[in-house]
Amino acid sequence: MKVRIGFLHKKPLIKVKFKGDYFISDEKGCSEKKLDESKVYEIKLIQSKPAEYEWYEKTDTVFDVGKLESHRDKYYLQEKSTRVIKAGRQIGNLDNFEYWLLKKTGDMDGKIYPSGDYKYKKLIKKEAYGEIFFDGVEFHNKINIIPKNEECSFVVEGVNVGIDFHWDHKEDLEYKGELEIIIDNSGSLTAVNIIDLEEYLSSVNSSEMRNDNNLEMLKAQTIAARSTVLATMGKHHYSDGFDLCSDDHCQCYQGISKISELSKRVTENTKGEILIFDSGIVDARYSKICGGITERYSTCWEDMDFPYLASFYDNYPGNEIKSPMSEEATQKFIMDGDFDCFCNTNKNPLPVSLEFCRDLFRWKTVMNAAEIKENLKVKFGIDIGDVTDLITVARGYSGRIFKLEVKGTESSAVISKELNIRRLLSKTHLPSSAFLITKSGTDFILTGAGWGHGAGLCQIGAQVMGEKGYSYKKILKHYYRGAAIKNLSAYTKG
Repeated sequence: MKVRIGFLHKKPLIKVKFKGDYFISDEKGCSEKKLDESKVYEIKLIQSKPAEYEWYEKTDTVFDVGKLESHRDKYYLQEKSTRVIKAGRQIGNLDNFEYWLLKKTGDMDGKIYPSGDYKYKKLIKKEAYGEIFFDGVEFHNKINIIPKNEECSFVVEGVNVGIDFHWDHKEDLEYKGELEIIIDNSGSLTAVNIIDLEEYLSSVNSSEMRNDNNLEMLKAQTIAARSTVLATMGKHHYSDGFDLCSDDHCQCYQGISKISELSKRVTENTKGEILIFDSGIVDARYSKICGGITERYSTCWEDMDFPYLASFYDNYPGNEIKSPMSEEATQKFIMDGDFDCFCNTNKNPLPVSLEFCRDLFRWKTVMNAAEIKENLKVKFGIDIGDVTDLITVARGYSGRIFKLEVKGTESSAVISKELNIRRLLSKTHLPSSAFLITKSGTDFILTGAGWGHGAGLCQIGAQVMGEKGYSYKKILKHYYRGAAIKNLSAYTKG
């Protein structure tokens, strides 16, 4: 199975060096071409016109097509400004589709996080088009550069890694598989790597974790990553021309540069294994450190939940949390640096590659009112005057804040969902939204727990579980409640 990974976006020029023989394909056909391996090729945008599109707000998501009629009657027979969109991919005989109920809204450009907001979708009215110049020839709309054999590879200069996070930087990265250059919705160039699913996972496996991590943890991580790819294909980047992006918005993928013999072996040993719940592929989210309690899907993303992404204590037997955490309970939880859980980096040893995580089980930082005011204006387009206070409106089951009121001298604003709150209170991203707020003059002291959204597999917790002797199957059973491990081949034969 091939996957389409967008890894370089909105560029007027892309520089590539090729190793081996390639076929060049466009709308007119395909021809073999010998490329000079000593040359850096420039793929240029000559002229283009961006896509025309409309913004829609997602009002509901339906997974059962049988239930769609009642939703149509309720929402969609009354207004012309409503749509129903079928999103996803057919994977063998697994119906991996979902149906989005959309209502037309105003222009949201520049008003939501660049990596996407699950509540808002762009629907294309007219596709972007343009001309691409490569090796003396003009190509219309796109160009596919196809390897002649598995030994071929290409190196792309200046690929952004860790977009909008504190480790944001550029690298020259090497890839196998096919390189497709498209005119993206903005009218610029986007690079897409078309690669075999298992080879892609070998890279994701080693990009997300490292070679000195526990083998059982790496197996669990690989199966979670494989499941997430298949569950989200055609959804996260519905109208972007690729299945997933190569960064934290989807999954970290840095080509073959990061692949090790261990990551290859782990991927091969778990080949085809996926997580299934109720005849559907599990959207197996994962984060670095849950902080001691995992979180529900709805705290982090859309206002819905999946039974397999429950909130529970990250210890054995991991009892489930039945209600959102109170302020009193949150304070007790966050201030407990000895909290008994797998991901407690104060109590459990870590491999060398994960030592950088040690101070993030419990953490403290300070954010000034002026910085919050600037972030609110730049990142969210909201001006409330000088920031005077931060008020917790709602917490999730792990104590993560998912509604935060920001009071100002002129007005106030409520920021929803944990990632937006983390963006607001940091130059890049706060470690998590599980924090306590103490005001000191114009400073806000934030004392928090964990790193990441906390839903699904906790990577540090899984690492410790592996070291304690738990198998990858038991690790997955712990983090994805009620999910079963199946092999994809059972659903794709015939």
